[in-house]
Amino acid sequence: MLTVAYIGFGNSVCVYHLPYVQERPETIKVKYIFRREEDRVGDTERESWYPDIIFTSDIDEIMNDPEVNLIVVNTPNRFHAFYSKMALNHGKNVLCEKPFAESVEEAEEVFALAKEKGLIATANQNRRFDADMRTLRKVLQSGVLGDIVEVQSHYDYFRPQHAQEYLGFEKISGVGVHPLDQMVCEFGVPKKVVYDCRGIAHPGQADDYWDIDLFYDGFKASVATSYYVKIENPRFLVHGTKGSFLMPQLGHNSDVKQGPGAIKLEKKIYPEEKWGTLSYINDKGEDITEKVPVEPCDYGLIYDNINAVLEGKEEKLKVICKEQNIPVYYTDVDEMLHNADIDVVYIGVPNHLHYTFAKKALLAGKDVICEKPFTSNIEEARELIQISKEKKAIILEAVNTRYLPNALKIKEMLPQLGNLKIVSMNYSQYSSRYDAFKEGNVLPAFNPEMSGGALMDLNIYNINFAAMLFGKPLHVDYQANIDRGIDTSGILTLDYGTFKCVCIAAKDCKAPMLTSIQGDEGCVLIHSSVNLIDDYRVLMNKVSKGTQMTDASAGDVYDFNEGKHKMYHEFCTFEEIIRNRNYQNTAWEHHYILLQI
Repeated sequence: MLTVAYIGFGNSVCVYHLPYVQERPETIKVKYIFRREEDRVGDTERESWYPDIIFTSDIDEIMNDPEVNLIVVNTPNRFHAFYSKMALNHGKNVLCEKPFAESVEEAEEVFALAKEKGLIATANQNRRFDADMRTLRKVLQSGVLGDIVEVQSHYDYFRPQHAQEYLGFEKISGVGVHPLDQMVCEFGVPKKVVYDCRGIAHPGQADDYWDIDLFYDGFKASVATSYYVKIENPRFLVHGTKGSFLMPQLGHNSDVKQGPGAIKLEKKIYPEEKWGTLSYINDKGEDITEKVPVEPCDYGLIYDNINAVLEGKEEKLKVICKEQNIPVYYTDVDEMLHNADIDVVYIGVPNHLHYTFAKKALLAGKDVICEKPFTSNIEEARELIQISKEKKAIILEAVNTRYLPNALKIKEMLPQLGNLKIVSMNYSQYSSRYDAFKEGNVLPAFNPEMSGGALMDLNIYNINFAAMLFGKPLHVDYQANIDRGIDTSGILTLDYGTFKCVCIAAKDCKAPMLTSIQGDEGCVLIHSSVNLIDDYRVLMNKVSKGTQMTDASAGDVYDFNEGKHKMYHEFCTFEEIIRNRNYQNTAWEHHYILLQI
């Protein structure tokens, strides 16, 4: 969780930060906004638009708050390095508005301090996540243009009066830094740079026109801005050895009007004339021309990236990718979903996010394998299943119990047990996160707002096994040990009329894993959790020896899992379902039963 404090309360904070940050309450909390007393005079009404944020003129209150782990510097340029170093010296990570510093020397000081402190210091280059840039990135990553020959970037205005009134050299560092960063972010550091920077209204006294050429191996990227462009240039024009791409101008986000009230994000739908135009020769030699829909702008992604780095996720990704020989990893889920080579998406995020990411993947036309629990509630499940039908996509829940050969064999032999009477399943496992929970650190596994708890975690396996064997119960009752609003352990009773099934799960204590299925002619014992079922023992009340019926012995042990990994049979089945487009075998009705329980 990022806990953020802003230094400054200008246009940038209100337009480019807060609207996107407040869309991410599960990962970001804005605690403070620092304003100098003189800046607040006659301007406190805007503060009331953000009732959940503490406005303060005491900088020490922010710097000394241990909960704050990210300070965002949004002051006039000359104070950027000053506040960045102050934050780093107080153990805070820093996201600084561009320009990061007023000189290379200042920037080097900040980076050296961040390295010494083991903290993050980075610039808020949010234009990497502009709608037009994300659309261009999607096309470049598709590879259909072949080798890049030329990239043209225009970020223009028609503001001659503004140019007449302006004296100084801050435009290129204030405006030009964005398209420059986009090219460097996408293509890396160029071999050579050639500048044509001028003052049209005031030669030698201002910078209201520039054309900067970045030379790379085999191609050139040009970044141009002018305050004298009445007829729009394309935002991007890219030529490659196999085709070209044109991205029109989408307008300037700086035109957003403030107040009254906080700015709320609205999904922007661009008309087709604003879509990109892609023309290329495909691998079959066919001439293809198509429109490319505009990707959504999302300046919150830079916070997601910081959060991922702080949690060590990106480093883990790099290590995993290297170990498993995976050539590509993503920190932007939308970019990943636009990769046409990806057929299936596995959802393995915290429980409450299953629905969100599964929906994104389905709408992108991907098949989905979703970690258990499938969703947090039945309404979410119904929506996902409906989308999958409309998109002709397959969605599956990753609960391996239903695919274990031992589980299937147990289901086959249930009639041999006679009339079922009592079923008991115990999956109790002391959680490594329970110690942190007792100390007040509530991680997702014990957070009710994130669909945590024993029922939604360990007991899901028991419920799956019960529903697989017996179907939907007549009545359900749950008796739980509740601590701070979450079930750390509990007993679920499923009433099937003629017999009862008890499902026990605990994350706050442990016991031997044991499942028993008891009928009036025999029983089955499983001495492992039901997501393993290493083997099972069948004990019959009577066994036949020749023509005589005698009391049962210790029973017989069976194992049909073939020594395979517990997920092997599950994924073999999934692969077959997806390859054959077997929509009838996606267990939709099973999902409904589970979520009803």
